[in-house]
Amino acid sequence: MGEVLTVRGLNKSFGGIVVARNVDLTLQSGRVVGLIGPNGAGKTSLFNLVCGVVKPDAGTVLLNGDRLDGMTFHKRVRRGLSRTWQHVRLFPSLPVIDNLLIATHQYPGERLVNILFGRGRLKAHDKTAREKATDVLAAMGLANRADALVS
Repeated sequence: MGEVLTVRGLNKSFGGIVVARNVDLTLQSGRVVGLIGPNGAGKTSLFNLVCGVVKPDAGTVLLNGDRLDGMTFHKRVRRGLSRTWQHVRLFPSLPVIDNLLIATHQYPGERLVNILFGRGRLKAHDKTAREKATDVLAAMGLANRADALVS
């Protein structure tokens, strides 16, 4: 079994507060591991650094031998590296698909000029985003629950 995830010399500070100092970690294929420690030990910070949510000051992250240094969070996700969030914030009054659509990045409707003059662009974005959300639900076996309220 080979190395799936390798972290070497990971460092991160926020001002004078060090959250990771020379962290080395190797995860082998086919193994289940846990990361435990007291509150404030840096577990969440480590996940954020490895997944690209936060950029490290130094160090290397490899996924299946490929360097991910400088790669954004969403590009790492496309490569197969992701994480779950400790506190999921859902909108219980909205259906599943709308909860997915809220997560759409760079929504053109956030700019007043697009609301006033870019109706076509907004419609095209909405159509593409809905298609992608539908594909995600289908991949997760939840296509038939798209219009159900989240629970």
